Amino acid sequence: MSADHMLQPLAAIATGHQALWGELAVSDPEPPLILEQAVVLPAWQHRDIEPWWWRHSLGIYGRNGQHVDALSDHRGERRICFPPARLEQARFNRARAVNKRLVLYGGTLYDHFGHLLMDSARAYQLLRLYRHTKQPIWFHDCTPHRGSVLRLAMVQQWLACLGITARVRIVRRPLLADQLISGPALYSDRRFVSRDLRAACQAALLPKLRRQLEREGRPRRRLAYLSRHRLRGGSTHFAGEAALVETLADWPHVDVICPEELGFEDKIALYHRYEVVAGFPQSCMNLKLFTPVEDPALQVMLIAGRRSLSSSWVNIEHATGFGDQVVDCSCADPGPDGEDEAKEDDGFQRTNRFDQGRALTALAALAG
Repeated sequence: MSADHMLQPLAAIATGHQALWGELAVSDPEPPLILEQAVVLPAWQHRDIEPWWWRHSLGIYGRNGQHVDALSDHRGERRICFPPARLEQARFNRARAVNKRLVLYGGTLYDHFGHLLMDSARAYQLLRLYRHTKQPIWFHDCTPHRGSVLRLAMVQQWLACLGITARVRIVRRPLLADQLISGPALYSDRRFVSRDLRAACQAALLPKLRRQLEREGRPRRRLAYLSRHRLRGGSTHFAGEAALVETLADWPHVDVICPEELGFEDKIALYHRYEVVAGFPQSCMNLKLFTPVEDPALQVMLIAGRRSLSSSWVNIEHATGFGDQVVDCSCADPGPDGEDEAKEDDGFQRTNRFDQGRALTALAALAG
């Protein structure tokens, strides 16, 4: 079977596809959000509350004391760390508040790779306007680890790539802002993506790093396979991927890469160094958005079974027009319960089986 026959446009995935998880929507670019007399409340924790997205409350209130929903995060139908609707209902100690003439608000910094990249998009919009100032950029931190999210190596490395390490501040006390400026949400997981996302991501990189990446030149290798087989946690475990990787390791035109072993710069550079980047959907694939070239590598996602393709990938494709592709490697026999989805693995939300023969056939044709 030819690769052309097996490949499907990512943009053609429609509501009702068995692998799709979430809503399909693309939004038009919006201007910056500007609030006068805003109140920014730090994160406060609610003890012994599940699930995690209710365990913290944080948020921004306008002059009228109403929570500004547009400056809080959503993931699918979940409202992440929402505070009470009215300021008088919130935990607000005005005596501890700090007055600020101007607050540039970048959103929330998360300790998850994908959400660190994508839920920081408000800050990317701010950098298009305020790259060359020393004005601090304020973020919330609601992560469960001890200490600040800024101490995490992953977060430090990403802020260095953006060139804003010295400008980042975490909201620890209430802020009373004469004026607050933030970017609109460009990405909402499994809900929508803005047509402005790619331009904002490319503008976000430190100019020196962007020039370095631009010097990468034309692709030097045919295909990079991004493997998840060494991961110990995440959304989906694809059973049998380790055996797939063993086969691919012997192919001359394929490089098997574990993205967690690379730095941010090398992850982004994959889209310069290879003609095709393939693998099961994973957070590293978001870095194609930051690649400062007109024609980055073709990205081919393998999907298999229920909830194996977040709608965010389809929304990104609709918003960018990359022309990326998918290969459906779902098993012909879905298993005894009529599902491709197997029982939960330790560290993963679900385990999906896939048709290894179909995956190898597609990858062999792509490696051509």
